[in-house]
Amino acid sequence: RVPLYLAHQAWGRNDHASALTILEVAERQFSRCVPLKAETALNLAAIGDVRRALEAVAPFRSLCPVFGDHETLTRIGRCLKDRADQSWQDSHEKGITPDREVIRQLYQAAYDAYRQAYEINQDYFPGINAATLALLSGQPQTVVEELTHSVDQRCERADTSGDDRYWIFA
Repeated sequence: RVPLYLAHQAWGRNDHASALTILEVAERQFSRCVPLKAETALNLAAIGDVRRALEAVAPFRSLCPVFGDHETLTRIGRCLKDRADQSWQDSHEKGITPDREVIRQLYQAAYDAYRQAYEINQDYFPGINAATLALLSGQPQTVVEELTHSVDQRCERADTSGDDRYWIFA
C-alpha cells in the first residue's frame, strides 16, 4: 500500500511524473494489482493520455461489480470526464468549434462508469458525478431527476462533520 499511497499523494500535488514513476516500479513487482492500475489510469488521464489510461483499467471493468470495486469504476469515469472536459478546453483555446458528439459520447461513457459505481456503493460521491454526467450526456429528464433525488436522499442522511462536506453540499 505504500507505493499506492505515495503515488496518490503525488497525484494530489499534480506531480504526475513522480506518481507514474512510483507506479511503474510497483507494477513490475505487482503486475496484477488492480488498485495500482487504477491509480496509473488516474495519472495518465491527468496528463491527457486517456487512451492508455483506459487500456490500463479496461480488463478489470467487467469484474468491478463482481467484487464491489466502485473505486476503479470512479477512476474510469474520471478519466473519461477529464478527457471530455479537456476537449472542450482545447477547442476553446484554439478558437474552433468542439466536436460535440465526441464530447457527448465521452460524457456518456463517464456517466455509465459513475452510475455503475453508484449502484455498487450507493455513495453520494459517484452519485453526484453520475447525476451531473446524466445531464451533460443528454439522458432523459426522468433519469436525471431519479438519480438526483436518490443522491439527495443519501446526502440528507450523511455526516456533514468531515472532509466529505464538499460532496454533500455539491
